[in-house]
Amino acid sequence: MHKRGPREDAYVHGYRYIKDVLKKDIELMVLLFCNAPAVTSGLIDRGIDLLKVHPEADSAISVSRYNMWSPLRARR
Repeated sequence: MHKRGPREDAYVHGYRYIKDVLKKDIELMVLLFCNAPAVTSGLIDRGIDLLKVHPEADSAISVSRYNMWSPLRARR
């Protein structure tokens, strides 16, 4: 049996709540983490648009490039 991680648990919970409690159909789901302040509604809309244009894709993610001022450097 596959053990789910916390991200998968969030998706499953959201999906079940929307389907079972709200009784809504789901076309796409967006999971926005609280530690992603640079992700805007425009970026989310762009990801959704890309998924609709490319139905062979099953997901879209945002990424960023860290530079020398990354907070991760403070961990060293």
